[in-house]
Amino acid sequence: MSLLEFENVNGFYGNSHVLFDLDMTVEQNEVVALLGRNGAGKTTTFRAITGTIPRREGRIEYRGESIARKSVEAISNSGIKLVPEERRIFPTLTVQENLVVARDAASGTPRDIEEMYEIFSVLDDLRENRGQNLSGGEQQMLSIARALVQNPDLLLLDEPTEGLAPVIVEDLTEILEDIVSRDVTVIIAEQNVEFALSLSERAYIIESGENAWDGTIEELRDREDLLEQYLSVGVASD
Repeated sequence: MSLLEFENVNGFYGNSHVLFDLDMTVEQNEVVALLGRNGAGKTTTFRAITGTIPRREGRIEYRGESIARKSVEAISNSGIKLVPEERRIFPTLTVQENLVVARDAASGTPRDIEEMYEIFSVLDDLRENRGQNLSGGEQQMLSIARALVQNPDLLLLDEPTEGLAPVIVEDLTEILEDIVSRDVTVIIAEQNVEFALSLSERAYIIESGENAWDGTIEELRDREDLLEQYLSVGVASD
């Protein structure tokens, strides 16, 4: 049984049909890249998983149980946490207060806040800094830490490198490798292809809300034509 299964999933915003018979599987403790141009349907796919898209059809199962008709709160409480592109930290709260609020909102047993400072060492010296005074990279670290402290089984990262300097992206890569080693399954929706592929085992390419390709990272690196066609980029070989 896969951790997450999509089969013939269709999504709608009002009368607009935005996801078309989407299929996807994610295994326990796997890292999967969700690739596509801006507007291809990556964020909408995450909304279908978390229940925030107004209307969705098809089979969506998490741990073998259908979540297609569950509420946003019920899906979140089941162990699926989204780190949105907008980050959505509390700007007037300190780093510590942001983590305490997230920890106290956990539906199950949360992770220890000190573990978050161990993983996100850059935040350790910023405990009393307000969210609005953090750099973009620090805010992204805090956003991920807020989700992780709630002890999710499945972590959805929506464009985590957006707007970040290359050196911060390198730090984030190491942090996510650490997170994965702690038995967290991750789906990364990214336009930074090298970042996504460096962390992932398999990839899905989405184009206009449809499956365009899926396979292993090794297979994708041998098919640069796919990334040139769907993302207009090349990929460095290992």
